[in-house]
This record gives sequence, structure tokens and C-alpha cells, in this order.
Amino acid sequence: MKTIVILILFSISFLAISLADEEEGEKIVDVDALDSSVKADLGDDTDDFKKFNKKFNKKFKNKHIKKYAANFKKNNKRLKAMKEKVKGRRFKVKMNKFMHLTPEEFSEKVLLKEDAMEFHEKSNSIDHKTAKKLRAAKKAAKRKGKGKGHVGDEGALPVSPVKADAEKFSFSDVGSALSQLIWGSETTTKAPTKATTKPTTKATTKATTKATTKATTKVTTKATTKSAVTTKATTTTTASTTTTTTTTAAALLQDEPLPENFDWRNEGVITPVKNQGECGSCWTFSAAGVLEAQHARKYNKEMLDLAEMQMTCVYASTICDGGASEDAFEYYQTSPGIGLEKDTPYDPKASMTCKVKPPTPKVKVASHISLLGSTVDEIKDALITDGPIGVGIYVNDEFMYYGGGIFDVPCIGKALGGHAMIITGYGRENGTDYWLIKNSWDTEWGEDGYAKFKMGSDLCKVESKRLNQAQIV
Repeated sequence: MKTIVILILFSISFLAISLADEEEGEKIVDVDALDSSVKADLGDDTDDFKKFNKKFNKKFKNKHIKKYAANFKKNNKRLKAMKEKVKGRRFKVKMNKFMHLTPEEFSEKVLLKEDAMEFHEKSNSIDHKTAKKLRAAKKAAKRKGKGKGHVGDEGALPVSPVKADAEKFSFSDVGSALSQLIWGSETTTKAPTKATTKPTTKATTKATTKATTKATTKVTTKATTKSAVTTKATTTTTASTTTTTTTTAAALLQDEPLPENFDWRNEGVITPVKNQGECGSCWTFSAAGVLEAQHARKYNKEMLDLAEMQMTCVYASTICDGGASEDAFEYYQTSPGIGLEKDTPYDPKASMTCKVKPPTPKVKVASHISLLGSTVDEIKDALITDGPIGVGIYVNDEFMYYGGGIFDVPCIGKALGGHAMIITGYGRENGTDYWLIKNSWDTEWGEDGYAKFKMGSDLCKVESKRLNQAQIV
């Protein structure tokens, strides 16, 4: 009996100690009062570890502190070496909020795996060639009506390129759209390749010619060649002189020179930088950011904060395991739409369950585009004409620690993983062209949450891996 009592008392004591240890382990560490053993592990990096905790408002638990301190020490050593390595380059490096993780943990928890970086061909995206023709038609229509060249769009594409049954808009449809947008509802008449029509000064002409019996006679003739080149000729005849002006469709479609710098933030349509945390949900922030900007462009600069968490419905699973923005656009093209952050707050630690009846949708996708295969100038043109672009890159150490300037280091060898962001503009600095890219690693990273990424060299596949746009209803 005495032995049983002793065993019971021992078990109670052990349980009490375990509970006390567990409670102690759950406590948030005060970095200004670090345990001596942690300080010993950190050594010369102790002060930097304290700065790191305060700068990024870290709240490490006691049970994790030794592991995180050890990881930080190794990463801080890498950062110091990197600072020496990038001296003389166009950018600098600095602390980031992930320095308590090992590179492997960072890749696993934050970045995209290779399969998530591949474009999903079956997503019914409009291809870049079709999108280019639609942009040309849109600009031609605006030039004809307003005399403007490069202008931002406030709404959807001029002709809905995706039908109700999600079939792609055909090139023949685009040709019709081009003709309709340029010439309105008027009918063109086929003519021989040499489409020239002599003006007449007779008092009466055919239905295509208007004339008066006054001293001045105006003649307007439209003709279309077999090669589908449409020519609009206007001839004015007076008693003494004859002046002929010809404007071709090609001239109407000719772009004005692209500006050297462009930034959608200056137009008041880009929402604040967000924070994805330790979750591979960058694709949701890229997709939501594009849709937020499109809503602001279309609806008088109204800023919405869309709910990334609602994209659990795209794959009916967690958003932290990666995904593709074109799949999100496709989903919100066929579903009622995406709602607001306040109705479904972002929490990467919460249950990732798709709600059958989500909160009131605010934005619905009308169509979406893949710009893969576009030239640099075509990407610029699409950015200005149709809004911000979701972009995917491979991440290397230098980009992880990027702290400002023009990033110009290629991803040589094995990258840490993939990452989705948003191109919001472009510019030139000290003779070097760059893309302006909005990230989702909070404002302490990069230049207030943005990166300037060297343009034209396809660094880390910035111009060739993922380039997506969406237009909204």
C-alpha cells in the first residue's frame, strides 16, 4: 500500500513538473533578458538578434528560442558575407523577417515548388498574341474617338474574349473586333489590292460618295483590300486645289512611343503591401493584388482589400502549399467572385476550408491573359494598357535578403524556390531599365515592400515564367 501511495505521489509530481515546463515553454521570450545559454550560443550576434526581434516584432516562444537563435546566427553570417559580395553592384542586402528559419525551412514554408511555377495550359487564358491584337483594337478605338495614344483602361477588354462556355476567343473574332472598333458599325467594301478611288466632282455620286453642287465638294471613300488592310481616304476638291489625306488601319494601330517610366501607384490604384507570413500563399496575394488594382481602375479608384483566404476554394484545400494565379482567375470567372478580407481574415495557421457559401463577392473576373512569349516592349504595353501583371520568379539568396536598388543577380544553379508577385510599373535608373515589383513580405523587405528588378535579361525567369493579367466585370 505504501508503495502505491509513493508511486501516485511521484506521478503527480512528475505531471506538475511537466505542466510547469510546458507552461514555461509557451512563454514569449523577452529578448532584452535572454537566458545566458542563448547569449552564449549567439556570441557576437546577440545584439543583431535583438535588433531582428524588435524590427520584425517577433514573439518567439521559450521552447523555440535556442533553435531560432542558432538559425539566426548562421543566416547572419551569410548576410555579412553577402554584403561583401554585392559591394559595387546596383543593389544592397539587409535583414529579412525569415532569418530564424533555415534555408530549407524558408523554401518549404514560404516559396513555391517547381510544379506550381509551371503555367497551367488548360486554364483558358487568352494567349499573348490575341491579347496584343485586342490591345491594339482598344487603343485604335480610343485614338479614333479621342485622339489619344497610350492610355490606361478602366474596364474589361473591348470585346469579351472568353465566351460563356469558357471557349477561347478566336483570331477571326479578333479580326472582326478590330474592324468594328476602328470603323464602328459601318460596312467595308472589298476592292482590288490597289485600292485607289478617284474623286468625282459630279453633282450626283454613288451611295458611298457625298457631294454638293457648291464650289467645294467633299468625297469620302472607304475600301478594303483582299489582304484585310483597310484604307480610309478623304479627298477635298476645290476650284483651284486638290488635297488627299490617307490614314491606314496600320497607322491607327501604331503605338505612341512607350514612356521611359510608368508606375500604377501614381494613378492611385495599387493597394498597400501585405504580409503572407510563413505560408506558400504568394500566388493568392499576386492574384488578389491584380484584382484589387483592376477594381480601382474601373470603379473610380475605390480601394478594396480582397480575401486571400477565400482562395482555399480554388483547389478546395490549403493555400499554403502553392498554386497558380491563372487558376484563381479562372475560378473567379466561373464562380460568383471574391469577397473582402474583413469577412474572411487572413490567418495561415487557421483551418483551410472552403466555405460553400462565401461572404458577399465583390470582384468577378471577366477574362484573363497569359503574356508568356511577349517581348519586353509588349509586356510594358500590356502593363500600361491593361493594368498590373502577376509575375513569377525563382528566388536566390540575394533576392531573399534584397534591401533596395536594382536587383541584377541571375539565379545560377539551384534556386531556393519560386515566388509570385505583381509588376506595377517600370523605370530607368542610372541608365539601367527595371521592373517595379510589389512583393508580399511586408514593408520592411526591399524598398517599402517593392523590388526594382533589372529588365531585359530575364533574370530568374522574370520575363518568361509566369505573366498573368485579368480583367473584371
